[in-house]
Order: sequence, then structure tokens, then C-alpha cells
Amino acid sequence: MQTITSIVSRLFNNISIEDFIYCFEKIKENGDVGVIKFDGDRKDKQYTVFITFSTIKAEMIRADESTLKEALFKVLLKYIEVREGV
Repeated sequence: MQTITSIVSRLFNNISIEDFIYCFEKIKENGDVGVIKFDGDRKDKQYTVFITFSTIKAEMIRADESTLKEALFKVLLKYIEVREGV
């Protein structure tokens, strides 16, 4: 969790897509599932990102946004909150 927290705590513009992918690798290592969806059928909020939990009892985290970066950022912020509350 420390790694994800340190990445997300940077200024939004200073986080690269590679950083986000690294965070999702950590989510996988925690036994959780992250999904990124590109929805060309929608006119707005074409990016959906969600995380489900297989190791703890928690509701799915989901963000539908106009940019992939914003969707990734939002679910990671919530993920930290959920995981730190366990």
C-alpha cells in the first residue's frame, strides 16, 4: 500500500500511465482485480475503471470519466481508503 499511496500523493500531472500500471500490478499482488474499459459506444465518460476485492469484504470501486488518467486516479484514491480501513 505504501507504494500506491506514494504515487497517488504526487501532483496529478506528475503521475505517468506507467505509474498507474505499476499501481494496478500492486493491486493484483494484493489478490484484488482491476479492470480498465474503453467504451467507444459512449459519447462522454468513455473510460471505466473498477476494482473488485477477492480477499476482503468490500464493495466494488468504480469510476466513469472522460479521461483514463482521471478514472485511474479516482479509483486508486478510493482503493487506498478501503485498504487502509481494513
